[in-house]
Amino acid sequence: MQQEVTGIIVNQQFNLSRKTLKAFRATLYQIEREGSSGKKWGNSTNLIAAITGFANYVAMVNPNKGAEFLASIERIKQKCDRS
Repeated sequence: MQQEVTGIIVNQQFNLSRKTLKAFRATLYQIEREGSSGKKWGNSTNLIAAITGFANYVAMVNPNKGAEFLASIERIKQKCDRS
């Protein structure tokens, strides 16, 4: 049974919902592959700030998954700087 408090799963360890993490991972993958054109995360108009902020939030809740997302965002930023 899943117990959730303000979007955080609070069973044996803290975590975020699989659905949210899967959607975020897919968004990062699409940005890395196709670029940021037409992509969106949340209500922010600044995509890089939005994904960085959410990755930092994930890192607060689950440091291992957050580190993976932050590494992916760094690759995206480097790719954007080269373009």
